[in-house]
Amino acid sequence: MTALLGIWAVVAPFVFSWDIGAAVLAGNILPGLQVVACGGYAGLRLVGAASEPGQYLFASLTSAMTVLGAWMLVCPLLLGFRLEGSTYLGAILPGAAILVLNLANGYYGWREARE
Repeated sequence: MTALLGIWAVVAPFVFSWDIGAAVLAGNILPGLQVVACGGYAGLRLVGAASEPGQYLFASLTSAMTVLGAWMLVCPLLLGFRLEGSTYLGAILPGAAILVLNLANGYYGWREARE
């Protein structure tokens, strides 16, 4: 799911015809590509997540995606995006969803590992 949100973060600036500058590149496109890579790799590694190294890898990927989601959430405010409806749909909402999904994923993975 997070990989799909990452794809949306990469594609949204082109769908909404944003001016592709350094702020959009740093706030949406690059973090979106990183979320796609981490989410795709985490999805592929779920099979081996039962082992201890697999759990550490999955926790690391979840942590990285949590930080990227938080960055995507606050980046429009820090880098001075024009706040309009498309900014919320293309940057802030995907960032919030990535953040919440990975916090929940990390919590349930931590709880399962402790049992």
